[in-house]
Amino acid sequence: MVQILRQRLRKFYKWFQQKSLYHRLFWGLIIVISTGIIFWILWLTVTRFYADSISIDIETTYLRWNNTFPAVSVCMTKGRTINQSQATAYIKDEKLIYDVPMKTYMNALHDLIFTNPVNIRIKTANCVNTNGTCGIDYHQLQRKFLPRSCELVFEKVTFLGEVVQNCTDIFRFHELTMGYCFLANNLMDYKSVEKLPMKFDISHKDRSLKVWFKKPHTWKYSVDVHSPVDMPYFSSNFGDLKDSNELFYVNVIEYQNNADVKAEPVKQRSCKFPEERDPGSPWHYSYSSCMSYLGIQFEIKMCNCTLFTSPEIFKSQYCDIMGMDCIAKAFIVKLVNQYSVDNDACCPSCVEAKIINVGVITNAEASLEVNVINVPSERYKRVVTKNSLDLVVAVGGVIGLFAGASILNLFEIVYVLLRRKIN
Repeated sequence: MVQILRQRLRKFYKWFQQKSLYHRLFWGLIIVISTGIIFWILWLTVTRFYADSISIDIETTYLRWNNTFPAVSVCMTKGRTINQSQATAYIKDEKLIYDVPMKTYMNALHDLIFTNPVNIRIKTANCVNTNGTCGIDYHQLQRKFLPRSCELVFEKVTFLGEVVQNCTDIFRFHELTMGYCFLANNLMDYKSVEKLPMKFDISHKDRSLKVWFKKPHTWKYSVDVHSPVDMPYFSSNFGDLKDSNELFYVNVIEYQNNADVKAEPVKQRSCKFPEERDPGSPWHYSYSSCMSYLGIQFEIKMCNCTLFTSPEIFKSQYCDIMGMDCIAKAFIVKLVNQYSVDNDACCPSCVEAKIINVGVITNAEASLEVNVINVPSERYKRVVTKNSLDLVVAVGGVIGLFAGASILNLFEIVYVLLRRKIN
């Protein structure tokens, strides 16, 4: 077959040589231009396929929707003072050694309880003549001073105007990189967005979550209203609850995806589904979990350890006092944020909801109230506009237009060559 092709090319070359110079220049130029245009259009076709194979449409058939309520995260942050009687008893029971005034040491314990990536206040001078952890079991310290049950935190909870008898039906406790948190309607506790318990539709007149807190002691409350797929992390929009009750007004726009979107490469859809977690990450994928895991990786890279608020799978790499001091001085949070911007390290989640904070007012009925102003009248839907078969058709069309060839022609060429060889 190769020999036949060579003979054909030689015959064409001899015929081409017999023509006049102008004839050869004209058809040579036509062939070069046509070949260049073919490759140019093929390049544009393939580039556009990878850039525009996914489109986002807007749906407005809201009368039939069952909408997902935003996630609400309540985390405990450092209060004004530590409970001195409780701290004195703890120091005595644990037989802790210190070479500084008792009040100074209590303040050091207070700082340790609420350590997180944006709140590292470590004074190594408070831990002289002790081991690397200041003689303290950090997790035991937190369990001693902070509640882990929602019954000890929430006095009353209502959703859509109805009292929630068991607060655990709404709020679940988590130990996160940001400390002790209670999460409502978060994907961390459910298998999929469809399984989330807090839903509402056009028939609900009261579209609110109301929470009455019990009086805090060593801690105060910080709140973030966000997409159910996300979790609290160092760049969350946390707001400390003031003594005056606060009401958050929000609007919600959800994202949905056609079934075939998941089959497309991440680069084309520019988002990830929850099950597409980063290698080594302990959480489902979301922008916030990606940033949190990136922060842990930076801590280990810069200081050879990570904060004790990191998940238990990193237990062997937890920092001592010197390690935490290293993280504080390395400005890890700033480095991670800059790295993410420069390298597009974390893409959005494909199922995240867009939460629009409309405003906050004080003197609300409950300690905390989150109210969806309007029933969502639109939502975004990702659809595949071009799949692999569309790419094949487009490429075939370009080749057919400029070369007059098709798949059938290729079979014909093979058939003729084989027939001549046999003859």
